[in-house]
Amino acid sequence: MPAPRMNIVLALPRWFTQRPIQPMGLLYLASVLRKAGHQVRIIDGEVERVNQEAMATIVAAERPDVFGITSTTAQATRAFALAKALKGRSPETFVVLGGPHASSLPQRSLQECDALDAVVFGEGEQTILLAVARRKADMAASCAACRRCSSAAWCASWRSISPASSRHFSSRKT
Repeated sequence: MPAPRMNIVLALPRWFTQRPIQPMGLLYLASVLRKAGHQVRIIDGEVERVNQEAMATIVAAERPDVFGITSTTAQATRAFALAKALKGRSPETFVVLGGPHASSLPQRSLQECDALDAVVFGEGEQTILLAVARRKADMAASCAACRRCSSAAWCASWRSISPASSRHFSSRKT
């Protein structure tokens, strides 16, 4: 029997640029995730002209298993606001930050935003597959209370996805 697919939403927070650019990183991640059989939606806040609160409402209505946010350092406060707004509406959703800010400051990102469950840094195409697979296994094996990393053992299991990928993934420690 094929493994159940995950419902994943990837987002770029609105940044109020004059000319939106294609979020190539999210497009690459979506391609990899779709090829692995997952359902993926991309929300570009700039193109869709939605702020963090409106985007959080849209995402919460979709009830994703995983919500990924990409961010530069200049956008980090907006990304953090989006993560917090979503957690307020959908606390069971696993929220992951990636992109240039996460790659530069992974531990600091987790410290500055308690709504983040994990940070993926570096090239994310393979790491996101490992993180989603691990999330799926944890959802199947854990109780609802453990889903948001409330157990140190659960967090430790994320850190040991594989020796090659562990340097690209950081999970909140409790």
